[in-house]
Amino acid sequence: MAKLSSSRQKAIMRKYSENVKYLMMAASICLIVFTLPKQAKFRYEYDRGRIWTQKDLVSPYNFAILKTQQEIETDQQAALHSVIPIYQLDSEMGQVQADGFKNDFEIKRHI
Repeated sequence: MAKLSSSRQKAIMRKYSENVKYLMMAASICLIVFTLPKQAKFRYEYDRGRIWTQKDLVSPYNFAILKTQQEIETDQQAALHSVIPIYQLDSEMGQVQADGFKNDFEIKRHI
């Protein structure tokens, strides 16, 4: 392959520099257009009326859920009734603990 002199290369670059700019711009636009998706895709699957099974879905903005005071109280009561208690109240346990504290206190005070 024939080698061009540096002055000849500079002359060719000056001559075609405008065309190269437009060619690079067109190539960039084509690359961007072909790599971007054609339409937005919703990444989650859901069924109406069913519980959300995916990770948390967070809204990009805040919105109010307007309820009356009666509806809020009804929801709170329903939530309280649906909770199964884990602990059982033992009314004698307070006295037992107080007696134990007094005994420990007396033992440590005399040491």
